[in-house]
Amino acid sequence: MKNVKNGCSICQNDLAIKFSKYSDPLRKNFDIYKCSFCGNWQIFPLPDEIDLTHLYENTYFAKRTNRGYDNYTSDAVKQSIISTLEKNLEALNFYKWEENLDIKNSLEIGAAAGYFVEYLQNRGWNSMGIDISKTMTDAAIRKGLNILHGNFLKYDFKNRKFNLIAMWATLEHLMSPDKFIKKISEILLPGGHLYITTTNTGFWAKVYGINWRYLNVPEHIYYFNRRSLATLFENHHMKIVRSFTYGSGFTTRENSSMFYKFFKKVFDQSAKWFHNGDMIVLDVMLDVNSRF
Repeated sequence: MKNVKNGCSICQNDLAIKFSKYSDPLRKNFDIYKCSFCGNWQIFPLPDEIDLTHLYENTYFAKRTNRGYDNYTSDAVKQSIISTLEKNLEALNFYKWEENLDIKNSLEIGAAAGYFVEYLQNRGWNSMGIDISKTMTDAAIRKGLNILHGNFLKYDFKNRKFNLIAMWATLEHLMSPDKFIKKISEILLPGGHLYITTTNTGFWAKVYGINWRYLNVPEHIYYFNRRSLATLFENHHMKIVRSFTYGSGFTTRENSSMFYKFFKKVFDQSAKWFHNGDMIVLDVMLDVNSRF
């Protein structure tokens, strides 16, 4: 199948096949399609949910590959993640916004071992998280963190609402991002923020094509850009109020040459200046004007 009419999960326009890529863990090919309108990339048809659950419970958080982590619960990985989070939070103006809050309720979707939940808890937030990986949530619960093991779409938050909801490198993994954003729009307080990081099919995705470092199938089901993301949020009366990108094709290497370090610095900086990095960071809020 080369084209899929009205197949885009974001804007319901037509899809055309872009790549076919082999998945080592599952030993089969997956086709990736591109939307003719919003430019969104997605796997079609969607992968089997049982396969995905097996991947995340197997080696994804324990063995370093181009598609997972090396001992996610180690101090070194934790510090690396927190360092990146703090840079993003500073750029998102989080710390200034936080100063004026009387109530601080937060939720992290895809919380894994709960590093962000713990970070906010230490700053006085009533923070909680949810994740489908029992291995990770068990590790977080052992540390006394408020982490739920389960499916966000099936969990009943009753009347609870949040000032801050975060999805760090999670949206691209979801089978139904549209349903997630819909539910988020219902539990996010007016004036609250949704923070998201996800892959960005910008300059580097186009340069590397099928060899792009984030083209991991089937863990990464969707590959977004700012236009497709804006469309996704607009569908649920939300709007992007701030965005930036980071990351280039020059990945961090141990004992790299001065020549390599120079070009990495240049291209990493250009990713921020020209909004062409392969990761995008978003600050999203409810669009009150579109609701009333």
